Amino acid sequence: MDGHAQLVARSRLWAIVVASAVLIAIILSLGYLSNRTREEEAFRQFSERELVLARAAGAGIDVYFETIARDVGSLRHGPHSLTSQEREMRGCLGRVYRQLKPLGVNDVAMLDADGVVKYTFGAPQIEGKDFSWRRYYRQAREATSSDTYFLEFIEFKGVEAGKRGVLLAVPLFDPEGSGGSASPRPGKFAGVAVATLRLDVLTQRLVSHVRPSPMGRAYLFDDRLTVLWAPSKSLFGKNMMAQAKGFPAFQQTLKRMQRGTNGTGRYSYLGFDPLSKEYDRPVEECLIGFAPVRAGSGLWFVGVWAPTEDARELIASSYRAQLLQISLIALVIVAGAGYTIISYRQVGAMLAREVETKTAELKKSEMRYRGLFAKQYAIAEALQESLLRPVPAISGVDVGIIYAPASSSAKVGGDFYDVFLLGGDRVAILVGDVSGKGVEAAGTTETIRSSVRALASVDSNPSFVLSHVNDALVPQIPLGGFVTAIFMVWDRTEGQIAVANAGHPPPLIIGEDCAFAPVQQELLLGVFPHQYSVSSFEFLEGQTLFLYTDGLIETREGDSVFGLERLLEAAREATFDSAQDLVDQMLAAASAYSSGELEDDIVMVAIRPLRGESKG
Repeated sequence: MDGHAQLVARSRLWAIVVASAVLIAIILSLGYLSNRTREEEAFRQFSERELVLARAAGAGIDVYFETIARDVGSLRHGPHSLTSQEREMRGCLGRVYRQLKPLGVNDVAMLDADGVVKYTFGAPQIEGKDFSWRRYYRQAREATSSDTYFLEFIEFKGVEAGKRGVLLAVPLFDPEGSGGSASPRPGKFAGVAVATLRLDVLTQRLVSHVRPSPMGRAYLFDDRLTVLWAPSKSLFGKNMMAQAKGFPAFQQTLKRMQRGTNGTGRYSYLGFDPLSKEYDRPVEECLIGFAPVRAGSGLWFVGVWAPTEDARELIASSYRAQLLQISLIALVIVAGAGYTIISYRQVGAMLAREVETKTAELKKSEMRYRGLFAKQYAIAEALQESLLRPVPAISGVDVGIIYAPASSSAKVGGDFYDVFLLGGDRVAILVGDVSGKGVEAAGTTETIRSSVRALASVDSNPSFVLSHVNDALVPQIPLGGFVTAIFMVWDRTEGQIAVANAGHPPPLIIGEDCAFAPVQQELLLGVFPHQYSVSSFEFLEGQTLFLYTDGLIETREGDSVFGLERLLEAAREATFDSAQDLVDQMLAAASAYSSGELEDDIVMVAIRPLRGESKG
């Protein structure tokens, strides 16, 4: 080979080496960009989930304050006004206090029109004192309606000294004070009804348990960004804007929050140590969703946050799979280049074909992994949603629960359930189904479950609970959307179940015989305002109550559905030693009927009294 031919050969070899290196660099760059895109999408979906949780917590706080304000405001009605006899007034205060004590209220009182304490239930030593200088009294005196309330922070004294509380004030008007006047007030200002409650009771019930991920937590701020609750007690009572000094992105997020709108954001701040419960770890990046909460005439803010590493964990398997794919492609390219150096005459055509084939494979693989990631992430989210509120063990009660997602869809479903203990040896049971799927459906289920718990702690009557939940859902659910739900209260002492049913399939009672419970099916939730009625039936030892969503009876085999008759037949054939055995057997019956293909999500709940065990 002459010198010119050798030069040409060397040039070709170097060209192949350089081309291979450039191609590997391009593939690595594309992989990096693809991973960044996937990561940003995961962050966006994670932040949206945090926003849903923040809005749900805010809705619970709103219901909490509205319930207290309504009951305190009831002091303005009937004979229990400031002009009533002292004995009648103190009796009314006692009734309101006992009604609100389960919500953390520790005193109720009434001030006359001059701001002097007229009556108090728990602190008679302050009766006759003048509180006209307090901000809440001045705000109440300027109010034009008794359908509002005002909040003011207080510091407790006595046995609860040092603990921070909230004072809720409702203006009172004399209904006969305005006569024929055209004044916008309902009557002459008559005084103020107030209730005091511990702030830590509110936060423990509605904020502290909110966790979007293993390391995620929540904040609660007032309108000045003073910390009302945070995972670190050292932040309580401090201004978060001052604490975020040196972290401009966090301060910018707090300013957006203070404008009173819903939103999401990303910021850096000190890492939180769950063992020491302090922000003393190295700086880490966090995602946050925030929502405002109406608190009297002002605003509070709920922020739900988590480290970005928690979101990255959701796509870690997809990262590894794509890295392996890229590594294999790079290895093939390097092997091709080495082979070309040995046999350069054939490398041109071989490399071109290999590059074309592998590039096409990379594009197909990326599309496949994008779809795989989306399904895996959505399924994981649906499973997490179904386990978000585990049912606590209840002495003397056997509970079995199963959630089965649809086989053909990986979107977040709207099926939900809850079982919790009320006072007086009563058990509350909730099962329902929100129409549609996705983040909105998940947010609606969390709002319903939080609202039901908050309302049931005030008044466990199923009619009261479902009617108020429906009033809250009607303006929120889009046109064409709806919710089916059934809410029961089982009085274990009396052996009776009280139930309100909003368009949900009838529950099944399994004992010596199997039959559907005599429950009236009424209007779906979220469609129109409606006052739900209460049905009741006997539920005794030796019987098992079985509830389910419509995905069970609508399971298909061709053109036919599983239906209520097959459900009844499957229940009669079931032999079970526990409530969990029953729901497992019913799912197996539905799966066998549909050849293992479930077209809709299914929730099943079975509950029965245990023989001979305490009901405590």
